[in-house]
Amino acid sequence: MSVVIPTFNRAGRVANALRSVLAQTYTNLEILVVDDASTDRTADAVGSFADPRIRYLRHGSNRGGAAARNTGIRAAAGEVIAFLDDDDEWLPQKVEEQLRWLDRFDAVVCASTDSRGAITPRPRGGRLTLNELRHGPWGGTGVLMAKAGLIRETLFDEELARGQDWDLFIRIALKREIAYLDKPLLRYDAGVHDRITNRLSRVSVREMAHQLRVIEKHRPLFGEKWFHRRMCEALLYDFGRRKDRAGVLVHAARSHGWLNVVRILMMRLRERIRRVTARGATGWRIPKALQP
Repeated sequence: MSVVIPTFNRAGRVANALRSVLAQTYTNLEILVVDDASTDRTADAVGSFADPRIRYLRHGSNRGGAAARNTGIRAAAGEVIAFLDDDDEWLPQKVEEQLRWLDRFDAVVCASTDSRGAITPRPRGGRLTLNELRHGPWGGTGVLMAKAGLIRETLFDEELARGQDWDLFIRIALKREIAYLDKPLLRYDAGVHDRITNRLSRVSVREMAHQLRVIEKHRPLFGEKWFHRRMCEALLYDFGRRKDRAGVLVHAARSHGWLNVVRILMMRLRERIRRVTARGATGWRIPKALQP
């Protein structure tokens, strides 16, 4: 099987990702590290591993994560392909556990956990279906393992600025059943996710719309009501941190309806109240037996 690790200027992190793959209980694999034109010491970090299973590929210019993954897919020799981001890590049994499912399915995802211990939500019915995926991105590429033929005929959409993993999952689910393994076999860095969220809260409304093209792409599949609701949810994500809140609010309302805006803001407010109530006014968690 083949493991594709895209990386860009993460010399200090990609080594940990590699170690987690080399520590797998299943050992018959190749590891393709695709360097998206890094300017740091990524090549040295990868070269420090004296393991013949590692192949280092480099782009001449920075083309983005989707292009790096596609380069790895096209170069992969294995009958099965899995992915790992350079800031994430696999648990040692991941490959062995997921491979068992590919006797009956063409694709399988596993649960994941972050550095704080939070686990991804479980899909209902033991499958990752279109109905689950319509609610938004799920798990990231590191949870996926699939037969190489399916991945090669699907590939990542290099035109999308964000949501390439979500888009790939949707297009796979249109073709095949995606099995779900209810074990957290991927550990991702919650701090990196938070930093990405902070950056997104600073981009302009126009840039946000560009980055949300993945929602526009699947508008015909999921329908108008879904489209406007999802766009509002995305535009108002981390709304409290934005300096241009008024502009975002007006744009969301004009483009996708005030009713959607009000619903989403009320939902966020209820969730915030629930969290504060659960912890108590002093910050101490209230025992469940005493919670309303």
